[in-house]
Amino acid sequence: MLVTAPTVDLVDQLSATIERRIESVGRYYTHAKDVQRVTVVCHDSVPAYLERATPRTWIADEMHRSLDVPVARRLGFTATPYRSSGAGTIPGWDRVVFAYSIAEALRDGVLVGLRVHRGTIEDDRGAEVLRMLERDPPRGPWVASAD
Repeated sequence: MLVTAPTVDLVDQLSATIERRIESVGRYYTHAKDVQRVTVVCHDSVPAYLERATPRTWIADEMHRSLDVPVARRLGFTATPYRSSGAGTIPGWDRVVFAYSIAEALRDGVLVGLRVHRGTIEDDRGAEVLRMLERDPPRGPWVASAD
Protein backbone atom coordinates (compact mmCIF):
# COMPACT_ATOMS: atom_id res chain seq x y z
CA MET A 1 0.00 0.00 0.00
CA LEU A 2 1.25 3.43 -0.97
CA VAL A 3 0.37 6.41 1.22
CA THR A 4 1.48 9.81 -0.07
CA ALA A 5 1.97 13.13 1.71
CA PRO A 6 3.26 16.46 0.39
CA THR A 7 6.22 17.02 2.74
CA VAL A 8 8.86 15.02 4.61
CA ASP A 9 7.48 16.25 7.95
CA LEU A 10 4.03 14.96 7.03
CA VAL A 11 5.51 11.64 5.85
CA ASP A 12 7.09 11.19 9.28
CA GLN A 13 3.95 12.30 11.13
CA LEU A 14 1.59 10.15 9.06
CA SER A 15 3.80 7.06 9.19
CA ALA A 16 4.09 7.36 12.99
CA THR A 17 0.30 7.64 13.27
CA ILE A 18 -0.28 4.60 11.04
CA GLU A 19 2.45 2.62 12.83
CA ARG A 20 0.62 3.01 16.16
CA ARG A 21 -2.27 1.06 14.65
CA ILE A 22 -0.62 -1.59 12.45
CA GLU A 23 2.76 -3.25 11.88
CA SER A 24 5.85 -1.32 10.88
CA VAL A 25 5.45 1.31 8.20
CA GLY A 26 8.07 2.26 5.63
CA ARG A 27 9.12 5.79 4.83
CA TYR A 28 10.34 6.84 1.41
CA TYR A 29 11.80 10.25 0.63
CA THR A 30 15.20 11.86 -0.02
CA HIS A 31 16.93 10.49 3.09
CA ALA A 32 14.77 7.42 3.81
CA LYS A 33 14.34 4.48 1.46
CA ASP A 34 12.51 1.92 3.62
CA VAL A 35 9.87 0.07 1.57
CA GLN A 36 7.41 -2.00 3.64
CA ARG A 37 3.99 -3.54 3.01
CA VAL A 38 2.64 -0.06 3.87
CA THR A 39 4.95 2.80 2.85
CA VAL A 40 4.41 6.53 3.27
CA VAL A 41 6.06 8.46 0.44
CA CYS A 42 6.71 12.17 -0.09
CA HIS A 43 5.00 13.41 -3.27
CA ASP A 44 8.32 14.34 -4.88
CA SER A 45 9.68 10.81 -4.30
CA VAL A 46 6.76 8.90 -5.84
CA PRO A 47 8.49 8.28 -9.23
CA ALA A 48 11.58 6.79 -7.53
CA TYR A 49 9.41 4.70 -5.18
CA LEU A 50 7.46 3.29 -8.14
CA GLU A 51 10.74 1.99 -9.60
CA ARG A 52 11.09 -0.21 -6.49
CA ALA A 53 7.48 -1.15 -5.69
CA THR A 54 4.15 -1.83 -7.39
CA PRO A 55 1.36 -0.88 -4.99
CA ARG A 56 -2.20 -2.07 -5.50
CA THR A 57 -3.74 0.52 -3.18
CA TRP A 58 -3.00 4.23 -2.84
CA ILE A 59 -4.14 6.61 -0.12
CA ALA A 60 -3.25 10.19 -1.05
CA ASP A 61 -3.12 13.08 1.39
CA GLU A 62 -3.40 16.40 -0.48
CA MET A 63 -4.15 14.43 -3.62
CA HIS A 64 -4.54 17.61 -5.66
CA ARG A 65 -0.75 18.04 -5.40
CA SER A 66 0.23 14.48 -6.29
CA LEU A 67 1.16 12.72 -9.51
CA ASP A 68 -1.10 10.04 -10.94
CA VAL A 69 -0.23 6.50 -9.80
CA PRO A 70 -1.55 3.46 -11.69
CA VAL A 71 -3.23 1.38 -8.97
CA ALA A 72 -6.34 -0.76 -8.69
CA ARG A 73 -7.73 1.10 -5.66
CA ARG A 74 -7.27 4.72 -4.61
CA LEU A 75 -8.60 7.04 -1.95
CA GLY A 76 -7.64 10.71 -1.91
CA PHE A 77 -8.09 13.48 0.62
CA THR A 78 -7.94 17.18 -0.15
CA ALA A 79 -9.45 20.50 0.76
CA THR A 80 -8.82 21.64 -2.84
CA PRO A 81 -10.64 19.24 -5.20
CA TYR A 82 -9.93 21.31 -8.33
CA ARG A 83 -6.81 22.56 -10.08
CA SER A 84 -6.22 26.28 -9.64
CA SER A 85 -5.96 26.59 -13.43
CA GLY A 86 -9.70 25.99 -13.64
CA ALA A 87 -9.20 22.78 -15.60
CA GLY A 88 -11.97 21.07 -13.65
CA THR A 89 -11.49 17.84 -11.75
CA ILE A 90 -8.09 16.31 -11.18
CA PRO A 91 -7.29 13.43 -13.57
CA GLY A 92 -7.73 10.09 -11.85
CA TRP A 93 -9.83 11.68 -9.10
CA ASP A 94 -13.13 12.32 -10.82
CA ARG A 95 -15.58 11.05 -8.20
CA VAL A 96 -16.22 12.72 -4.85
CA VAL A 97 -17.54 10.25 -2.28
CA PHE A 98 -17.65 12.63 0.68
CA ALA A 99 -17.62 16.41 0.90
CA TYR A 100 -17.61 18.52 4.07
CA SER A 101 -18.00 22.26 3.62
CA ILE A 102 -17.01 25.12 5.91
CA ALA A 103 -20.74 25.77 6.41
CA GLU A 104 -21.21 22.20 7.66
CA ALA A 105 -18.19 22.49 9.96
CA LEU A 106 -19.61 25.72 11.39
CA ARG A 107 -22.99 24.08 11.86
CA ASP A 108 -21.35 21.10 13.60
CA GLY A 109 -19.27 23.33 15.87
CA VAL A 110 -15.96 21.64 14.99
CA LEU A 111 -14.03 24.84 14.19
CA VAL A 112 -12.51 26.23 17.36
CA GLY A 113 -12.36 29.99 17.82
CA LEU A 114 -13.50 30.71 14.29
CA ARG A 115 -14.17 34.28 13.25
CA VAL A 116 -15.58 34.86 9.80
CA HIS A 117 -14.58 37.99 7.89
CA ARG A 118 -16.64 38.61 4.82
CA GLY A 119 -15.80 41.11 2.16
CA THR A 120 -15.18 41.62 -1.48
CA ILE A 121 -11.82 41.81 -3.08
CA GLU A 122 -12.01 43.74 -6.29
CA ASP A 123 -8.68 44.42 -7.93
CA ASP A 124 -5.73 43.97 -5.59
CA ARG A 125 -6.44 40.75 -3.65
CA GLY A 126 -3.16 40.57 -1.78
CA ALA A 127 -3.31 44.16 -0.55
CA GLU A 128 -6.90 43.74 0.66
CA VAL A 129 -6.03 40.60 2.63
CA LEU A 130 -3.00 42.35 4.17
CA ARG A 131 -5.15 45.34 5.19
CA MET A 132 -7.66 43.00 6.82
CA LEU A 133 -4.91 41.19 8.73
CA GLU A 134 -3.41 44.49 9.90
CA ARG A 135 -6.79 45.76 11.14
CA ASP A 136 -7.70 42.54 12.93
CA PRO A 137 -4.69 40.21 13.28
CA PRO A 138 -5.53 36.56 13.98
CA ARG A 139 -4.42 34.88 17.19
CA GLY A 140 -3.14 31.36 16.60
CA PRO A 141 -3.75 29.34 13.42
CA TRP A 142 -5.92 30.81 10.71
CA VAL A 143 -7.39 29.75 7.39
CA ALA A 144 -8.43 31.81 4.40
CA SER A 145 -11.15 30.30 2.24
CA ALA A 146 -11.69 31.39 -1.35
CA ASP A 147 -15.29 30.16 -1.49
